Amino acid sequence: MPKIGYLAIDNPYDVKSFSGTGFYMFNALNGNQDFEVHLLGEAILTRKALSCILIRAIKRIFKFSPLIHKKLKNLELLFFVRQVNIELRKTSIDFIIAPVCSSLVAKIATNPSLPPIIFVTDATPSFLEEFYNWPIKPEAYVQEKIAIEAATAVVYSSEFMANRAKLEYSTKNPVDNKFKVVPFGLNLEGIPEFIPDKNVSGKINLLFVGRDWKRKGGELVISTFNLLKSQGHTVKLTIIGSDPEEARLLEDVEIIPYINKSVSEQKIKYFQILSEAHFLILPTKADCTPMVIAEANAFGTPVITTNVGGIPTLIEIGTNGYLLNVDAKAEQYVDLIMRVINDREVFKELCKTSRISFDTRLNWSAWSSEILHICNNIHKS
Repeated sequence: MPKIGYLAIDNPYDVKSFSGTGFYMFNALNGNQDFEVHLLGEAILTRKALSCILIRAIKRIFKFSPLIHKKLKNLELLFFVRQVNIELRKTSIDFIIAPVCSSLVAKIATNPSLPPIIFVTDATPSFLEEFYNWPIKPEAYVQEKIAIEAATAVVYSSEFMANRAKLEYSTKNPVDNKFKVVPFGLNLEGIPEFIPDKNVSGKINLLFVGRDWKRKGGELVISTFNLLKSQGHTVKLTIIGSDPEEARLLEDVEIIPYINKSVSEQKIKYFQILSEAHFLILPTKADCTPMVIAEANAFGTPVITTNVGGIPTLIEIGTNGYLLNVDAKAEQYVDLIMRVINDREVFKELCKTSRISFDTRLNWSAWSSEILHICNNIHKS
């Protein structure tokens, strides 16, 4: 049984850190009976180490000094890296799983006791800067390069990002086989065992989920909704995560600017919306691998979205949704919606296979099994 060292920059016991991804990823590895998992630097990550206690005390004393706080944060990172290196020397670790922490991998890369590293991420720094306009510091590019070179395998959540990384970072050629693809899972608990029966005899329920209304194609969702209404169809649109002014006065549109899935009542509300939705509409212009696709599929809701970024890795056309070109118009969305929903047997089967996509591919258990497969292949080689 391989012993996995889990290297993280956030506390994986905290469901609120890293949008829950670290929590569910770590639990999936722990829940896999074929792994033994050791959380590297656990005492520091969980803030139980003496160094962390002292640093917190100093922060309280100098609470109005940003410079002191920055220096202490750097010091805490040094303590963490030192502790990780000590554990790697003293503990028999077969592999390191390092999710989205190139800065840490770069700092331990010279450790002679380093076992094979599986570096897990969902985007390159250049993509984040180019498509999301995130301010990426120059050192982040350097750290990413070091991490990728130090890793035995680099696992991306989409084919798109793996191919992009091959071109940016491959030390050999664009077919360097260290780059792997395993979709992320779903950061939700309490998924129903069976999907609900979606009644298609009355109102068509459309769902949009996203905070970045413009980038996620919100205007096109409104155009699609309005066109369906103008054709005489009975439609309801639920918007979650945004509060667009152009939708506030529209009839049959429910706007929920924010849902906290950690609050029981709000999660129940979200689950009800997913259960009743006929389609998740996501005409996004740029994306990595939006987890809302897995959320929709878990409730048997197919997704109509665009063939951009990492989305084609998540969508199997006609199985758990459909892909349209990023320049598709509302007419194309309407034609697709009506073609599918007018054939009740086709729609019923699409809902069924959408849930199967979640059960077989888009969950953390499937992710951990694929990671084990990658580890075993490294061991054999």
